Amino acid sequence: MHEQTPMRVHVITGGFPPGAAAGHDMDYARLRLLELVYGGVFTLGEIPQEAVGPMLLIECPRLLFPFARAVVANTTREAGFPPLQIAPVDFATLYRQQLAQAGDQVGTA
Repeated sequence: MHEQTPMRVHVITGGFPPGAAAGHDMDYARLRLLELVYGGVFTLGEIPQEAVGPMLLIECPRLLFPFARAVVANTTREAGFPPLQIAPVDFATLYRQQLAQAGDQVGTA
């Protein structure tokens, strides 16, 4: 068995409170910040090397993200705010975009 390099997946979402729009003055004293660090430990077993990237960057986040979404919604609701419903993330599309970007950077270098 060979040692794998640790990989991290970061999903950053952002938005504005209801009724606020980008570029407009907001009452910053009323804004709240919630940061969540959520992780998992996965054993990949015997998979081909070319499947490691898709497994770590698509399938593993796909398993974890619904639970992280629930934590955010429950935390905001229990804090007395309307539950913050984060939209689902298509990790397969993000992975394909990342590959395309990497290919573009190689082509221009």
